Amino acid sequence: MTEPGPVSFSLLALAVAFLGPVIGPYALLVFAACFGAALALSAQDAGTRMAGIRFVVGGVVLALLLTGPLVYLVHRFTDVPGNIAFVPVAFILGVGRNLVVDFIRKAFDALAAALGAFLNAAAARRGGGK
Repeated sequence: MTEPGPVSFSLLALAVAFLGPVIGPYALLVFAACFGAALALSAQDAGTRMAGIRFVVGGVVLALLLTGPLVYLVHRFTDVPGNIAFVPVAFILGVGRNLVVDFIRKAFDALAAALGAFLNAAAARRGGGK
């Protein structure tokens, strides 16, 4: 097998130079969320390896989706700059994965119940849909 030559090192250096400033914050976000989800996983019994992997990946995806809006809120209502707050926010979302998922599930259940009650009341006003 041949060793990597100077061309591959040059291409790698160019990729790092061009993509580093763009991918760097996202890599930090993924590492922080992964560390937080792994910490949360250590506190519970995952069962199998696949269940543990799904748990950690779910925490990372949740952090990727919610870190931006939460960092905006932190930056808007505190003196903490957004570029400093995103790693702790991603870590906290990774650690609190179960709490965040339960909160979202309960919020959607409440929204569905309110929508159902509204539609039932509207149908009753129209005479039961007859």
